[in-house]
Amino acid sequence: MYNWTLKTYRLHDGGRFSTLVTPDSVPAYYPTCYALSLRQQSLAHNTIVAYLNALLHFSLFAVLEEVDIHRRTEVNLSCITDSPTN
Repeated sequence: MYNWTLKTYRLHDGGRFSTLVTPDSVPAYYPTCYALSLRQQSLAHNTIVAYLNALLHFSLFAVLEEVDIHRRTEVNLSCITDSPTN
């Protein structure tokens, strides 16, 4: 489920973008969203890589402990979006 690897893409302007990809080289959805949010904060590429490596190791821990990160993330997001407005 979380068999991701870190991949760095070279952009035409010489910039770099890193994200976690599946074994089929498809970018993983949530890690890519996270990497894009870090990029919007103008963080250095090496900082983003360090955060993604931490996320990669956390996902391995989640597999060992049988924690479904996607389900827990979606449940927490639905609690936020389902709150009533006054």
